[in-house]
Amino acid sequence: MEELYKTLLMVDDDQDDREIFQEALQELPLKVMFQEAIHGKDALEKLRNETIKTPDVIFLDLNMPFMGGMEFLETIKKEVQFAHIPVIIYTTSKDPIEVQEAYALNATMFITKPCSFKGMIQIIGETLEEIFSINK
Repeated sequence: MEELYKTLLMVDDDQDDREIFQEALQELPLKVMFQEAIHGKDALEKLRNETIKTPDVIFLDLNMPFMGGMEFLETIKKEVQFAHIPVIIYTTSKDPIEVQEAYALNATMFITKPCSFKGMIQIIGETLEEIFSINK
């Protein structure tokens, strides 16, 4: 039986950002199950312990306590069972060095968080459409 929805994991220490992202996701015509983690260490524990469904895509903030985005990205891409998951860096940073480092660690995309809710809906929708059409 074909799965009717995709699963998304958002890793971000800012609760407001996670809630707004989820609200934006609900505005899209895509069937996406939203899962969240509050930092990289939390996300790794949830993935390794299978307390969440293995996501079809991960949206990852960079600046977080305990385990930041770059460390999480580097770690997950070394783990065979998770290395295939597209990781979208979703951060406030526009630093070209961070962009370069993220791609060197096999990030799929690097997106700077938009300033408006409408912009967020648009960028999330375009990104998911691109990711899911690539991974068909």
